[in-house]
Amino acid sequence: MELLILESGSIGTRQLAEHFGISLNTLRHDIAELSTRGKIVKVYGGVAAVKNTVTSVSERRYQNYGIKMRIGEFASSLVEDGKSIFVDGGTTAVCMIPFLSKVQNVSLTTHSLGVLENVSGLTNLSIVSLGGKYDFLTRSFLDYEAIEMLRGIRFDFVFVGASSIKPDGIYAELYLPSIMKTAIIESGDNVVILSDYSKFNKPAPHKSCDFTKVDYLVTDKTPPLKIMDAIEENNIKLFLV
Repeated sequence: MELLILESGSIGTRQLAEHFGISLNTLRHDIAELSTRGKIVKVYGGVAAVKNTVTSVSERRYQNYGIKMRIGEFASSLVEDGKSIFVDGGTTAVCMIPFLSKVQNVSLTTHSLGVLENVSGLTNLSIVSLGGKYDFLTRSFLDYEAIEMLRGIRFDFVFVGASSIKPDGIYAELYLPSIMKTAIIESGDNVVILSDYSKFNKPAPHKSCDFTKVDYLVTDKTPPLKIMDAIEENNIKLFLV
């Protein structure tokens, strides 16, 4: 059904129901489930494909690269010998990997192919990879089993990228990566958000967490006023690099 909608661009609900031989009530339930994936949206009289404005990790890799490297270098300074950490996917979190070469007995867990590629030569780290279905857009392994697995693990620090930071919390562009970030954040004793200034108030539909879950924010410029108010209200440690 999702494939038909995406190929058609838009289609009426009655036409869909007739095509699949199901009732309108069943169709409404199916549409509600499909819409959580972020690829289709309900419109008057039918459903439509969401125009894809999400850029892949590969496309974003070198955007603000110097800033991301500074953020990554500072983030790595928070990691002490003997700690357990989780490093999220995305182009900012991976920039901390080259600076982890001096720590010892650190256990690093990730679901990101980019992180694994960069960390594979660091013999001073113990590396753990979560399994799952590979997602080409985020270059990470994502599925509900990995999310459930995370809920039984604790990390000293989790380092999380953000598609958007708004006055009420941290957001992602896609549904499944968003709930993955939620699980990562819930598993951390210390939650570190890594983001350059361009992510503040950027449109993104899926909320991963509010500011009560965040302990550190590492960025390159002072955030907008309303976000600063939320940072101060929640006693988040802000670092500008």
